[in-house]
Amino acid sequence: MLLTSSLHNALLQVIREKLIPWTQEQCALQMMFGQPPLSPPTNVRIKRYAVPPLREAGAGRYPRNGVFYQHWGDAGFHTSRFPCLGCILDGEADLEVCTTESMVAQSGENDGQGSRYILMLPKRTFFLIPAGVPHNNGVRLHWDRPNPELARSQILWIYIMPAGAVCHTCQTRGTDHSAHPSLFVRDSQLAILAQLLLEEMEEGLTDYKCIAQAYLIAFFHRLQRNLAAGRPLATDRALRVFPSGEGLEAGNVPTRVLSLQRACAYIRGHLDEPLSPPVIARHAYVSPSHLNRIFDAELGLSVMKYVTQCRIETAKSLLEGTDLAVEEISQLVGYKYISHFSQTFSQWTKLSPVAFRKQQAALQDRP
Repeated sequence: MLLTSSLHNALLQVIREKLIPWTQEQCALQMMFGQPPLSPPTNVRIKRYAVPPLREAGAGRYPRNGVFYQHWGDAGFHTSRFPCLGCILDGEADLEVCTTESMVAQSGENDGQGSRYILMLPKRTFFLIPAGVPHNNGVRLHWDRPNPELARSQILWIYIMPAGAVCHTCQTRGTDHSAHPSLFVRDSQLAILAQLLLEEMEEGLTDYKCIAQAYLIAFFHRLQRNLAAGRPLATDRALRVFPSGEGLEAGNVPTRVLSLQRACAYIRGHLDEPLSPPVIARHAYVSPSHLNRIFDAELGLSVMKYVTQCRIETAKSLLEGTDLAVEEISQLVGYKYISHFSQTFSQWTKLSPVAFRKQQAALQDRP
Protein backbone atom coordinates (compact mmCIF):
# COMPACT_ATOMS: atom_id res chain seq x y z
CA MET A 1 0.00 0.00 0.00
CA LEU A 2 2.80 2.45 0.94
CA LEU A 3 4.76 1.53 -2.20
CA THR A 4 1.75 2.11 -4.43
CA SER A 5 1.02 5.43 -2.73
CA SER A 6 4.63 6.55 -3.14
CA LEU A 7 4.67 5.62 -6.84
CA HIS A 8 1.30 7.30 -7.32
CA ASN A 9 2.51 10.58 -5.80
CA ALA A 10 5.80 10.48 -7.71
CA LEU A 11 4.02 9.95 -11.06
CA LEU A 12 1.53 12.71 -10.31
CA GLN A 13 4.40 15.06 -9.49
CA VAL A 14 6.20 14.21 -12.76
CA ILE A 15 3.05 14.92 -14.78
CA ARG A 16 2.30 18.20 -13.02
CA GLU A 17 5.82 19.61 -12.83
CA LYS A 18 7.38 18.26 -16.03
CA LEU A 19 5.15 16.65 -18.66
CA ILE A 20 2.32 19.19 -18.79
CA PRO A 21 4.59 22.28 -18.66
CA TRP A 22 6.93 20.79 -21.27
CA THR A 23 4.12 19.97 -23.69
CA GLN A 24 2.53 23.41 -23.28
CA GLU A 25 5.64 25.37 -24.19
CA GLN A 26 5.14 26.99 -27.58
CA CYS A 27 7.41 25.75 -30.40
CA ALA A 28 9.48 23.72 -27.96
CA LEU A 29 7.87 20.27 -28.15
CA GLN A 30 10.33 17.61 -29.32
CA MET A 31 8.61 14.36 -30.34
CA MET A 32 10.41 11.35 -31.82
CA PHE A 33 8.16 9.04 -33.82
CA GLY A 34 9.69 5.58 -33.62
CA GLN A 35 8.38 4.09 -36.85
CA PRO A 36 11.13 3.25 -39.38
CA PRO A 37 12.20 4.90 -41.61
CA LEU A 38 12.90 7.55 -38.98
CA SER A 39 12.70 11.32 -39.34
CA PRO A 40 14.09 12.78 -36.10
CA PRO A 41 13.40 16.23 -34.63
CA THR A 42 16.28 18.69 -34.58
CA ASN A 43 17.46 17.79 -31.08
CA VAL A 44 17.81 14.03 -31.74
CA ARG A 45 20.86 12.39 -33.29
CA ILE A 46 20.54 9.00 -34.98
CA LYS A 47 22.98 6.26 -35.82
CA ARG A 48 21.84 3.67 -38.34
CA TYR A 49 23.37 0.23 -38.88
CA ALA A 50 22.53 -2.09 -41.77
CA VAL A 51 21.70 -5.46 -40.22
CA PRO A 52 19.64 -8.53 -41.18
CA PRO A 53 15.99 -7.86 -40.30
CA LEU A 54 14.52 -9.62 -37.27
CA ARG A 55 12.65 -12.79 -38.21
CA GLU A 56 9.10 -12.95 -36.85
CA ALA A 57 9.19 -16.73 -37.27
CA GLY A 58 12.15 -16.91 -34.90
CA ALA A 59 10.71 -14.63 -32.22
CA GLY A 60 9.79 -15.87 -28.78
CA ARG A 61 6.44 -15.20 -27.12
CA TYR A 62 5.84 -13.82 -23.65
CA PRO A 63 3.60 -16.18 -21.66
CA ARG A 64 0.61 -14.55 -19.96
CA ASN A 65 1.66 -11.10 -20.98
CA GLY A 66 -0.96 -8.43 -21.58
CA VAL A 67 1.43 -5.80 -22.95
CA PHE A 68 4.43 -7.34 -24.70
CA TYR A 69 4.15 -9.75 -27.59
CA GLN A 70 7.31 -10.94 -29.40
CA HIS A 71 10.89 -10.94 -28.17
CA TRP A 72 14.33 -11.60 -29.57
CA GLY A 73 16.34 -12.24 -26.43
CA ASP A 74 19.78 -12.50 -28.03
CA ALA A 75 19.29 -9.26 -29.92
CA GLY A 76 17.73 -7.46 -26.94
CA PHE A 77 14.50 -6.40 -28.65
CA HIS A 78 10.80 -6.94 -28.05
CA THR A 79 7.51 -5.66 -29.44
CA SER A 80 4.42 -4.47 -27.59
CA ARG A 81 0.78 -5.12 -28.41
CA PHE A 82 0.00 -1.44 -27.88
CA PRO A 83 1.66 1.90 -28.66
CA CYS A 84 4.24 3.17 -26.20
CA LEU A 85 4.54 6.85 -25.27
CA GLY A 86 7.58 7.95 -23.29
CA CYS A 87 9.69 10.87 -22.19
CA ILE A 88 13.29 11.43 -21.10
CA LEU A 89 12.79 13.00 -17.70
CA ASP A 90 16.46 13.49 -16.87
CA GLY A 91 19.87 13.05 -18.50
CA GLU A 92 20.24 11.43 -21.91
CA ALA A 93 19.20 7.99 -23.14
CA ASP A 94 19.83 5.90 -26.23
CA LEU A 95 16.71 4.17 -27.51
CA GLU A 96 17.04 1.35 -30.04
CA VAL A 97 14.51 0.33 -32.67
CA CYS A 98 14.90 -2.31 -35.34
CA THR A 99 13.08 -3.55 -38.43
CA THR A 100 11.50 -6.96 -38.98
CA GLU A 101 11.26 -8.97 -42.19
CA SER A 102 7.64 -7.92 -42.73
CA MET A 103 8.49 -4.24 -42.19
CA VAL A 104 11.31 -4.43 -44.74
CA ALA A 105 9.08 -6.27 -47.23
CA GLN A 106 6.34 -3.68 -46.83
CA SER A 107 8.75 -0.76 -47.38
CA GLY A 108 10.35 -2.36 -50.44
CA GLU A 109 13.63 -0.62 -49.64
CA ASN A 110 17.25 -1.59 -48.98
CA ASP A 111 17.11 -4.79 -51.07
CA GLY A 112 15.72 -6.73 -48.13
CA GLN A 113 18.34 -5.34 -45.73
CA GLY A 114 17.15 -4.40 -42.24
CA SER A 115 18.09 -1.46 -40.06
CA ARG A 116 19.01 -0.97 -36.43
CA TYR A 117 18.65 2.60 -35.21
CA ILE A 118 20.19 4.22 -32.15
CA LEU A 119 18.21 7.31 -31.13
CA MET A 120 20.20 9.61 -28.84
CA LEU A 121 17.46 11.37 -26.89
CA PRO A 122 18.16 14.35 -24.62
CA LYS A 123 16.12 15.45 -21.63
CA ARG A 124 12.57 16.66 -22.40
CA THR A 125 12.28 14.57 -25.56
CA PHE A 126 9.03 12.63 -26.04
CA PHE A 127 8.88 9.46 -28.09
CA LEU A 128 6.05 7.41 -29.55
CA ILE A 129 6.60 3.80 -30.66
CA PRO A 130 3.75 2.13 -32.58
CA ALA A 131 2.61 -1.38 -31.67
CA GLY A 132 4.70 -4.07 -33.34
CA VAL A 133 7.90 -2.02 -33.74
CA PRO A 134 10.84 -3.82 -32.07
CA HIS A 135 12.57 -1.70 -29.43
CA ASN A 136 15.10 -2.42 -26.72
CA ASN A 137 13.78 -4.61 -23.93
CA GLY A 138 15.54 -2.86 -21.04
CA VAL A 139 17.95 -5.70 -20.31
CA ARG A 140 20.86 -3.59 -21.53
CA LEU A 141 21.63 -0.03 -20.46
CA HIS A 142 19.94 2.72 -22.46
CA TRP A 143 23.42 3.79 -23.50
CA ASP A 144 25.20 2.95 -26.77
CA ARG A 145 28.25 5.14 -26.36
CA PRO A 146 31.75 4.80 -24.91
CA ASN A 147 32.27 5.17 -21.16
CA PRO A 148 29.09 3.54 -19.79
CA GLU A 149 30.04 4.85 -16.35
CA LEU A 150 28.88 8.27 -17.64
CA ALA A 151 25.36 7.00 -18.38
CA ARG A 152 22.69 8.94 -16.52
CA SER A 153 18.99 8.99 -17.37
CA GLN A 154 15.44 8.68 -16.09
CA ILE A 155 12.75 7.54 -18.54
CA LEU A 156 8.97 7.39 -18.22
CA TRP A 157 7.30 4.59 -20.22
CA ILE A 158 3.52 4.58 -20.85
CA TYR A 159 1.98 1.57 -22.63
CA ILE A 160 -1.48 2.58 -23.80
CA MET A 161 -3.98 -0.27 -23.56
CA PRO A 162 -7.69 -0.31 -24.53
CA ALA A 163 -8.82 0.38 -20.97
CA GLY A 164 -6.07 2.68 -19.76
CA ALA A 165 -2.32 3.15 -19.44
CA VAL A 166 0.47 1.18 -17.77
CA CYS A 167 3.13 3.58 -16.47
CA HIS A 168 6.58 2.96 -15.06
CA THR A 169 9.93 4.70 -14.84
CA CYS A 170 13.43 3.34 -15.19
CA GLN A 171 16.67 4.90 -14.06
CA THR A 172 20.30 4.55 -15.10
CA ARG A 173 23.26 5.69 -13.02
CA GLY A 174 26.51 4.53 -14.57
CA THR A 175 26.29 0.79 -15.06
CA ASP A 176 23.40 0.45 -12.60
CA HIS A 177 19.96 0.17 -14.21
CA SER A 178 16.73 -0.16 -12.21
CA ALA A 179 13.01 0.00 -12.96
CA HIS A 180 10.13 0.87 -10.64
CA PRO A 181 6.99 -1.27 -10.41
CA SER A 182 4.19 -0.29 -12.78
CA LEU A 183 0.92 1.52 -12.19
CA PHE A 184 -2.20 0.99 -14.27
CA VAL A 185 -4.40 4.08 -14.72
CA ARG A 186 -7.91 3.26 -15.94
CA ASP A 187 -9.24 5.53 -18.72
CA SER A 188 -10.36 4.16 -22.07
CA GLN A 189 -10.18 7.65 -23.64
CA LEU A 190 -6.38 7.62 -23.39
CA ALA A 191 -6.22 5.03 -26.18
CA ILE A 192 -8.32 7.27 -28.45
CA LEU A 193 -6.04 10.26 -27.85
CA ALA A 194 -2.97 8.10 -28.41
CA GLN A 195 -4.39 6.81 -31.69
CA LEU A 196 -5.08 10.36 -32.89
CA LEU A 197 -1.55 11.36 -31.88
CA LEU A 198 -0.08 8.35 -33.69
CA GLU A 199 -1.98 9.10 -36.89
CA GLU A 200 -0.82 12.74 -36.90
CA MET A 201 2.81 11.70 -36.42
CA GLU A 202 2.52 8.97 -39.05
CA GLU A 203 0.90 11.13 -41.73
CA GLY A 204 3.01 14.25 -41.12
CA LEU A 205 0.58 16.58 -42.87
CA THR A 206 0.39 20.37 -42.62
CA ASP A 207 0.52 21.62 -39.01
CA TYR A 208 0.81 18.06 -37.68
CA LYS A 209 3.20 19.17 -34.92
CA CYS A 210 0.66 21.67 -33.54
CA ILE A 211 -2.14 19.09 -33.66
CA ALA A 212 0.08 16.41 -32.08
CA GLN A 213 0.99 18.85 -29.33
CA ALA A 214 -2.70 19.46 -28.58
CA TYR A 215 -3.39 15.71 -28.33
CA LEU A 216 -0.37 15.24 -26.07
CA ILE A 217 -1.51 18.03 -23.75
CA ALA A 218 -4.99 16.48 -23.55
CA PHE A 219 -3.48 13.05 -22.89
CA PHE A 220 -1.39 14.19 -19.91
CA HIS A 221 -4.21 16.29 -18.46
CA ARG A 222 -6.52 13.25 -18.50
CA LEU A 223 -3.78 11.11 -16.98
CA GLN A 224 -3.27 13.69 -14.24
CA ARG A 225 -7.00 13.95 -13.53
CA ASN A 226 -7.40 10.19 -13.18
CA LEU A 227 -4.37 9.91 -10.95
CA ALA A 228 -5.62 12.75 -8.75
CA ALA A 229 -9.09 11.21 -8.50
CA GLY A 230 -8.06 7.85 -7.06
CA ARG A 231 -5.39 5.29 -6.37
CA PRO A 232 -4.17 3.45 -9.47
CA LEU A 233 -3.68 -0.29 -9.64
CA ALA A 234 -0.19 -1.68 -9.02
CA THR A 235 1.10 -4.38 -11.37
CA ASP A 236 4.30 -6.38 -11.42
CA ARG A 237 7.37 -4.68 -12.91
CA ALA A 238 7.42 -6.93 -15.96
CA LEU A 239 3.85 -5.92 -16.89
CA ARG A 240 2.86 -9.57 -17.07
CA VAL A 241 -0.20 -9.84 -14.85
CA PHE A 242 -3.10 -7.73 -13.67
CA PRO A 243 -5.21 -8.84 -10.71
CA SER A 244 -8.54 -10.26 -11.94
CA GLY A 245 -7.64 -9.38 -15.51
CA GLU A 246 -7.67 -5.63 -14.83
CA GLY A 247 -6.22 -3.58 -17.64
CA LEU A 248 -6.94 -6.01 -20.41
CA GLU A 249 -10.56 -5.04 -20.91
CA ALA A 250 -12.45 -1.76 -20.85
CA GLY A 251 -15.42 -2.21 -18.54
CA ASN A 252 -17.13 -5.46 -19.51
CA VAL A 253 -16.06 -5.37 -23.18
CA PRO A 254 -13.69 -8.24 -24.13
CA THR A 255 -10.33 -7.24 -25.59
CA ARG A 256 -11.07 -9.03 -28.89
CA VAL A 257 -14.21 -6.91 -29.34
CA LEU A 258 -12.25 -3.72 -28.65
CA SER A 259 -9.67 -4.79 -31.24
CA LEU A 260 -12.46 -5.54 -33.72
CA GLN A 261 -14.06 -2.14 -33.09
CA ARG A 262 -10.76 -0.35 -33.61
CA ALA A 263 -10.06 -2.27 -36.82
CA CYS A 264 -13.53 -1.63 -38.25
CA ALA A 265 -13.39 2.07 -37.36
CA TYR A 266 -10.00 2.41 -39.02
CA ILE A 267 -11.19 0.60 -42.15
CA ARG A 268 -14.34 2.71 -42.49
CA GLY A 269 -12.34 5.92 -42.03
CA HIS A 270 -9.64 5.02 -44.57
CA LEU A 271 -11.50 3.34 -47.44
CA ASP A 272 -9.84 5.63 -49.98
CA GLU A 273 -6.35 4.49 -48.90
CA PRO A 274 -4.41 1.26 -49.51
CA LEU A 275 -5.45 -1.18 -46.78
CA SER A 276 -3.72 -4.41 -45.82
CA PRO A 277 -3.90 -6.73 -42.78
CA PRO A 278 -0.56 -5.49 -41.33
CA VAL A 279 -1.66 -1.84 -41.56
CA ILE A 280 -5.09 -2.50 -40.05
CA ALA A 281 -3.69 -4.80 -37.34
CA ARG A 282 -1.23 -2.14 -36.24
CA HIS A 283 -4.09 0.26 -35.57
CA ALA A 284 -6.03 -2.46 -33.74
CA TYR A 285 -2.99 -3.30 -31.55
CA VAL A 286 -2.86 -6.98 -32.55
CA SER A 287 -0.93 -9.14 -35.01
CA PRO A 288 -2.36 -9.63 -38.54
CA SER A 289 -2.98 -13.35 -37.95
CA HIS A 290 -4.76 -12.68 -34.66
CA LEU A 291 -6.88 -9.98 -36.26
CA ASN A 292 -7.98 -12.40 -38.99
CA ARG A 293 -8.99 -14.92 -36.32
CA ILE A 294 -11.03 -12.24 -34.54
CA PHE A 295 -12.83 -11.26 -37.77
CA ASP A 296 -13.53 -14.89 -38.61
CA ALA A 297 -14.88 -15.62 -35.12
CA GLU A 298 -16.95 -12.45 -34.72
CA LEU A 299 -18.04 -11.65 -38.30
CA GLY A 300 -17.49 -14.86 -40.20
CA LEU A 301 -15.23 -13.33 -42.84
CA SER A 302 -11.60 -12.31 -43.30
CA VAL A 303 -10.24 -8.79 -42.75
CA MET A 304 -9.87 -8.12 -46.47
CA LYS A 305 -13.35 -9.44 -47.27
CA TYR A 306 -14.69 -6.99 -44.69
CA VAL A 307 -12.70 -4.22 -46.39
CA THR A 308 -14.22 -5.12 -49.75
CA GLN A 309 -17.69 -5.30 -48.22
CA CYS A 310 -17.32 -1.80 -46.75
CA ARG A 311 -16.04 -0.45 -50.05
CA ILE A 312 -18.90 -1.92 -52.06
CA GLU A 313 -21.58 -0.82 -49.58
CA THR A 314 -20.15 2.71 -49.57
CA ALA A 315 -20.01 2.70 -53.36
CA LYS A 316 -23.67 1.61 -53.53
CA SER A 317 -24.67 4.52 -51.31
CA LEU A 318 -22.71 6.99 -53.45
CA LEU A 319 -24.14 5.59 -56.69
CA GLU A 320 -27.66 5.82 -55.35
CA GLY A 321 -27.46 9.11 -53.48
CA THR A 322 -25.07 11.30 -55.50
CA ASP A 323 -24.35 12.34 -59.07
CA LEU A 324 -20.64 11.59 -58.79
CA ALA A 325 -19.06 9.88 -61.77
CA VAL A 326 -18.31 6.19 -61.41
CA GLU A 327 -14.60 6.93 -61.75
CA GLU A 328 -14.75 9.40 -58.85
CA ILE A 329 -16.61 6.88 -56.69
CA SER A 330 -14.02 4.26 -57.59
CA GLN A 331 -11.27 6.51 -56.22
CA LEU A 332 -13.25 7.44 -53.09
CA VAL A 333 -13.65 3.80 -52.06
CA GLY A 334 -10.05 2.84 -52.67
CA TYR A 335 -9.84 1.52 -56.22
CA LYS A 336 -7.08 3.04 -58.32
CA TYR A 337 -8.39 1.57 -61.55
CA ILE A 338 -12.05 1.78 -62.55
CA SER A 339 -11.79 -1.63 -64.25
CA HIS A 340 -10.88 -3.27 -60.94
CA PHE A 341 -13.71 -1.44 -59.19
CA SER A 342 -16.28 -2.45 -61.82
CA GLN A 343 -15.18 -6.07 -61.74
CA THR A 344 -15.35 -6.28 -57.96
CA PHE A 345 -18.67 -4.42 -57.79
CA SER A 346 -20.19 -6.80 -60.33
CA GLN A 347 -18.95 -9.84 -58.41
CA TRP A 348 -20.65 -8.61 -55.25
CA THR A 349 -23.90 -7.22 -56.68
CA LYS A 350 -24.32 -9.08 -60.00
CA LEU A 351 -24.66 -5.65 -61.62
CA SER A 352 -22.19 -3.16 -63.06
CA PRO A 353 -21.97 0.21 -61.24
CA VAL A 354 -23.84 1.92 -64.09
CA ALA A 355 -26.57 -0.75 -64.14
CA PHE A 356 -26.95 -0.53 -60.37
CA ARG A 357 -27.38 3.26 -60.54
CA LYS A 358 -30.03 2.94 -63.28
CA GLN A 359 -31.86 0.25 -61.30
CA GLN A 360 -32.01 2.41 -58.17
CA ALA A 361 -33.14 5.45 -60.16
CA ALA A 362 -35.95 3.40 -61.73
CA LEU A 363 -37.08 2.15 -58.34
CA GLN A 364 -37.21 5.71 -56.99
CA ASP A 365 -39.25 6.89 -60.02
CA ARG A 366 -42.01 4.34 -59.42
CA PRO A 367 -45.26 5.88 -58.14
